[in-house]
Amino acid sequence: MDNSYTDITIILDKSGSMGHLRTDTVGGLNTFLEEQQKREGDKVLLTVVQFSYGNETTINKQRIETVEPFGLEDYITGGGTALLDAVGDAITKAGARFRAMSEDKRPAKVLFVIITDGEENSSTRYTLDRIKSMISEQQERYRWQFVFLGANQDAFQSAHNFGIYAWNTSNFSHTATGVNNMYRSLASNVTSYRKDSADVVQCRGFFQQDVPYVDNSKRTGTSGNGPILNGTTGTCSNP
Repeated sequence: MDNSYTDITIILDKSGSMGHLRTDTVGGLNTFLEEQQKREGDKVLLTVVQFSYGNETTINKQRIETVEPFGLEDYITGGGTALLDAVGDAITKAGARFRAMSEDKRPAKVLFVIITDGEENSSTRYTLDRIKSMISEQQERYRWQFVFLGANQDAFQSAHNFGIYAWNTSNFSHTATGVNNMYRSLASNVTSYRKDSADVVQCRGFFQQDVPYVDNSKRTGTSGNGPILNGTTGTCSNP
């Protein structure tokens, strides 16, 4: 594994219900991008997948320091919420990409961030059981980390249905302020994630930096068959 390489995939809801938050979402993405571009010394490849009825990869494994700021033309809302298909396609493509790389070139840290303001209603190719199985395998066998950021739902229950650990889950308010706070939280916690070694981040919750009014309160304990967290020491074991 390449210990200096972090691979980040953001799976971003662009369904019709996000329309009134379009400007705020673009601003939030740029807040995230600006903070990540300040940090040097490691290699980060960013992929952004946007979904509604279908999904498209709008940034494809690009060095994060070369990504241009997002504009309104880069985030066009409308349609339903084919979340399962978007997650399934993203995992499958990332897995194929990593398998094609030599072992020493693969990222030591793999982070998937799912951002959605509603529950699944449009997927045709993946079931919830299939996605839960895929996520569980990547979390438990390969130590990929999945983060679920949800609005207009109980994000913790939705994440649980996907097999995503509670300590990697956050609710956000479906308002301009809520979106802004959510992206501030994402930015600061990705920075923390990048600073720490793979051994540490794979055995602790994602949310290490608090942002006011962001609900990531369930940051300790265990979920499913995941690792037991022992603080931030980087040690963990399976229950």
